[in-house]
Amino acid sequence: VGEVIWSPRQSAWVANLAPDGREGVFLALLSLKTLVTALPSTMLNGWLNMHFQPNCESCRDTIGHFCSESLNISAGDAQSLGVNTAVPMHACRAEESGHLCVGGDFSPRLVTPLDSSSFLQCPSTCVECPGWESHASEMWFIVLICSISSPLMVSLSLRFLRGEDDKATSACRIE
Repeated sequence: VGEVIWSPRQSAWVANLAPDGREGVFLALLSLKTLVTALPSTMLNGWLNMHFQPNCESCRDTIGHFCSESLNISAGDAQSLGVNTAVPMHACRAEESGHLCVGGDFSPRLVTPLDSSSFLQCPSTCVECPGWESHASEMWFIVLICSISSPLMVSLSLRFLRGEDDKATSACRIE
C-alpha cells in the first residue's frame, strides 16, 4: 500500500526537481536507484538480522517450529534423547511437528526434573528463549543512519544533476 501511495509522489517530486528538458535524466536516475540498491540492501538486511536479531535455534526444532508445548517424559525416554537422568522430566516439544526439544543443540533449560519446584516455560518466541539476546535499538539506529543518507546525497548532488555550474568547476575546465 505504501508503494502505491509513495511511488507516484516520488516520481512527481523528482520531475519537479529537474530543470526543463532534463526530467528524463532525473527519472532514469530514480529508477537506477532501485536497480543498484536491490542486492546491497538485501545483503545489509540479512547481516543486520544475523548480528542484531539472531535466530534462536536452541528453542526451535529442525524445521523451525518453536518448542512451545510442555509435556512429561519418562526417565528412559529422556536418556534415549541424550539427557542423563534417573527421574521423569518436564520437556518442551514443537507442537506443529511433534519433535521433542531435548539434548543436542537445544537449550538445556527446556528440560527440568518432574519433581522440581521450578516451572518449565516453553518458549513460543525468541524473546522467551533462555539465553537469547537482541540488540534491536542498535539495529534500528543503523537503519536510521542509512535512511538519512539518501536525502543527504540528493541534496549534495542536486546542483550537479541540474547541470548548474559553480565557480569551482568552471575554473578547472579546460577550453
